[in-house]
Amino acid sequence: MIKTSDFPYPVLRSDKSVLTSYKREYYLNVNCDDPINNENEYIFKTQLFTNSETINNMLSEGKVSSYIVYQTKILKRIYKIDNPDLTYELKIPYSYFQSMDEVKISSIITANEDFELLYNDEIDDGYNLDVPYFITKKDIVAISNEIIFDFNKTGKTIIKLIKRNDLTSGFQVNINQDEYILIEVNPEFKKAYDVVAVKQSELKIPALTMIHSSLIHMAMINVFMRLINEGYEQHINKRWFRVIRSTLNTKDVILEDSLSDLQEDLDINKVYELVDKFLNHFFDKAISKCSEALK
Repeated sequence: MIKTSDFPYPVLRSDKSVLTSYKREYYLNVNCDDPINNENEYIFKTQLFTNSETINNMLSEGKVSSYIVYQTKILKRIYKIDNPDLTYELKIPYSYFQSMDEVKISSIITANEDFELLYNDEIDDGYNLDVPYFITKKDIVAISNEIIFDFNKTGKTIIKLIKRNDLTSGFQVNINQDEYILIEVNPEFKKAYDVVAVKQSELKIPALTMIHSSLIHMAMINVFMRLINEGYEQHINKRWFRVIRSTLNTKDVILEDSLSDLQEDLDINKVYELVDKFLNHFFDKAISKCSEALK
């Protein structure tokens, strides 16, 4: 029997690393495009999806409302979603971010009124008590997944994963673009990756985070080794290089000095250390998150 200790009534939760009161196949997901840099603010285009007929019926009957929640290191805000298609254009001013930050975006659905929730086949069998659950106004009835953007003042990521049709296995790292470092993967990898991305909410462990952390960690080691072996001068005006430099500056590391030192005396452990500082221990955090989900 599964019960959600945080609530005395059934709540749909998409994070499978926590206890939930709905069966595992049901979810509330928030999707979000990469942020758009728009003068003095960043725009995040979001949309909610749920496969729960129970939650969809509550929404269509007006018993509940959906909200977008975001949090930076400075503040937390919540906004009601009024669009019937559950889309919301989230606008966050520059001033709401630190120079290096992260943005956590999620969604909740709360009650607009008091009502009774009857047991149905979407809810875990442990909640079949033959009596209704009483939901009161403002009670949370569903909690979505959480999307995290590592943020810098560019408002964009510097790494993109793309399909490359001529690759038959593995992946390659392309640093020739001005905007992004490209992780180019073979078609079968991209197909499998997309399946994991869609099914992540149904998995107990954060598989997508583990894939991201492994790929990005390997890619950035590749990038730093090429900057050391091939030289970095031709890349210094590229946006992705400037982001790496500004990120490391916040940690009292001068990128050009570090690269020059490693060109004279290559120490692979120092390369790993440099990558780890830039990624803010992303690989360690991903493993810890996976471990927590399995407890």
